[in-house]
Amino acid sequence: MQQISVTPLEYLPNFRVGTKVQISSQDGKMRFLTSLVGVHDQDVIVAHLPTAEELLEKCGCSQVPLQWYEAFFNVKQDLILRLVDKGVVYAFETSVMEITGSKNRMIMLSYPAKVYQQELRKEPRYPCTLLAHIYCRHEQFDGLIKDVSSGGCQIRLPDHESLQKIRQLKDSGFFITFEILFPDNDTYFVFKGDLISVLPLQRGLRLGIAFKNQYTEIAKYLAALHLN
Repeated sequence: MQQISVTPLEYLPNFRVGTKVQISSQDGKMRFLTSLVGVHDQDVIVAHLPTAEELLEKCGCSQVPLQWYEAFFNVKQDLILRLVDKGVVYAFETSVMEITGSKNRMIMLSYPAKVYQQELRKEPRYPCTLLAHIYCRHEQFDGLIKDVSSGGCQIRLPDHESLQKIRQLKDSGFFITFEILFPDNDTYFVFKGDLISVLPLQRGLRLGIAFKNQYTEIAKYLAALHLN
């Protein structure tokens, strides 16, 4: 990852309606994905606020006590908001100004005084379709690698059934071992990596993996694509 730099306000990303953002507590223990409703006069950022029940369903949280959840979003609660725009991650501190509505609730957040930006990846990833078997602890998952670079890859799993197990593995901090079958090979190569992200999709899951080491097999595959 590149060093984080402060971005002046005039270079803020476009806060489009429907843009997916992550809102989290300062310590990172409470976080969820939601969508932007809009920005009012570069003064207030408005986003959808999931209910405790929605968080329980979407995030697979074991417990989201209603009283604690409501207290968390008290006025002036300090939060971190992150979004991705054109391959760059933007993050800034904000605070709760107001909660409106009952069923379709909105959270009104303060406009940032400064914004931090960071390149999403150090290296470009190239699209591919490679068979992969993932092993972690006593679990095994079969999937497809959809893009790859010398530093990491993205793996798609075909269904949501493994979501809870995958998230538990990510939260535990354990690395994963996985095998990749490259074209023109009849043997799977074994790799180790850190599970950086887990994102539910309409059909399945998307896993972001950072390789533990630089692997010659990956370098050979990228060279064979004539992309270097």
